[in-house]
Amino acid sequence: MTTNQQIDKILATLYNKQVKQNLDWTQLPNYDTLCAELFADVSGLSERQYQNLLYMLVSKRLINTHADAKEEVYYKPISLKPEVIEWYGQFHSYLDYLDYLEEKRQPKAFKEDFDENIDSELIERKSIWATIPIWVKILLVIGVITIIAIVITGLRKE
Repeated sequence: MTTNQQIDKILATLYNKQVKQNLDWTQLPNYDTLCAELFADVSGLSERQYQNLLYMLVSKRLINTHADAKEEVYYKPISLKPEVIEWYGQFHSYLDYLDYLEEKRQPKAFKEDFDENIDSELIERKSIWATIPIWVKILLVIGVITIIAIVITGLRKE
């Protein structure tokens, strides 16, 4: 199970309890209890991984912690932030929400299906160097070499 799937499972459970069951944050389970219940069937998850997951939930601003001290956060109830409840009600999945954000970030050119006209326009575009005639390129290269030679011989005379 990926981290995002774990986050989705926690958000789904909290959304169900807070919104559908209309529970107050004081009625929500402690974070450690919640993880133990949700991930009991997943072998190999340690308390340290649960703590890292909690850190991600907090750093992504998905949850409210209801502890007086930093050390108590792991053992106190957590609740969804109001803005998370709002978008979770629309998407019903953290993974779908991430897909939506990723799609929103892509430029419009990637979203549109390229037709033949657009492809041909992209192929026709050339760099400035490609449009310069070969004799001008040769003169430019000779000029650059000459300037470098003059600078080097000028530095040696000093």
